[in-house]
Order: sequence, then structure tokens, then C-alpha cells
Amino acid sequence: MIINYLSACLKVNLFIKKVENLRSKLLKLRIFKKILIFIFLIAVILFCFLKFKLWKNKNNLLKNLITDFNAESIIEIGKNKYECEIYHTSQHNTKIKMNSPVDFEGLIISSENKKQRINFENLNCEFEKNIFTENSSPNLIFKILDSLNDISDFSQNTLENDNIVVLGKIDNIKFEVICDQNGIIKEIFIPEKNIKIQTFCVPLDLNSTS
Repeated sequence: MIINYLSACLKVNLFIKKVENLRSKLLKLRIFKKILIFIFLIAVILFCFLKFKLWKNKNNLLKNLITDFNAESIIEIGKNKYECEIYHTSQHNTKIKMNSPVDFEGLIISSENKKQRINFENLNCEFEKNIFTENSSPNLIFKILDSLNDISDFSQNTLENDNIVVLGKIDNIKFEVICDQNGIIKEIFIPEKNIKIQTFCVPLDLNSTS
């Protein structure tokens, strides 16, 4: 009888210990879960903060995009390469002066307030309407340069190798603009038309130009 009683007490004690161990494990598990949730929330907050800071920095950089410049440029259209000077201001004034190949040397095409001009040797013509087809290379270049004045036109921008890569669209034609962190344009690329413009820009001080 006593043996049975002692055996029952021992079983009860073992059961109580198992329950206490289980409660201890559950308590530790709950604490561990709370710690995990806390760490997760901190990680989410930090991630959102860093993303916002990066977005803010990139948009600040875009606001400093230099659109008043004079640039020694190389325009590649397919396999053809042209050396030229590109002058552009934020007042929608663009001038392209060809330096090579020899047959185009001295040719100047310009666009100012929707008026287009051609100057070549003794030829000097001004047109009220576009003289180039809608999606021709000169027209696209004029439109893209003018669009740089409004950063809201850009759908996306990323930082790559200390450069800002801006993605935009003109007349359903996508383009990319690469500039450094000072806002100086280094390259314009129109994949659909296989047009690449490499620029070596010198910012203009319009207050000092006549």
C-alpha cells in the first residue's frame, strides 16, 4: 500500500516537473518570439528609412541636373558616328554644330521655342514647323533635351557606379540619361533607335552670356 502511494507521489512529482518544464519552455518561446518580432519591426523601420533617404537623395540630385550646358559630343546612330558641339539651355534652346564627318562639317541645326533653323555655308533657313520627321534623330534629341527641364517626366532613376541613371519616355520611345552626382550629363541613350550621345559638358552661366 505504502509502495503504491509512494509510486503515485513520484509520478505526480514527475508530471508536475514536466508541466513546469513545458511552461518554462513556452515562456522562453514567447519571449523569443517577442524578441524576433521586435527585431523584425526594427529592420522594417530601418529599411523604410534607408529607402526614403535614398529616394530623397536621388530626387535632390535630379533637381540639380544641369540643363544649361555646352558640350563636345559624339553622336552614334547605328554604325555611323558624328562629332559635334551641343549647346542647350533650359529655355528650350538647342543648337547642334557638326564637326565631322567632313561632308557635314559646319552644319548647324537648331531648335528654339518650336522654331527650327538650318545653317550651312551660305544657307540660312528658319521654319515655323518641324522640318524633320516626328521621330527622326534630330527631333528626338531636341525633345529629350527639352524634357530634362521637368524631372516629373522621369519614370525611374537609380544610382550605378556613382552615376545617376534616369529613365524617361518621349512619344512612347524610351530613353536613358546618365549623369554624375553633380548633375552633369555624360550620356544619352535611345535603345529603340540605337542612338547614343556621349557628352563632355561644360555648364553655362547664362547670366554672363550675351
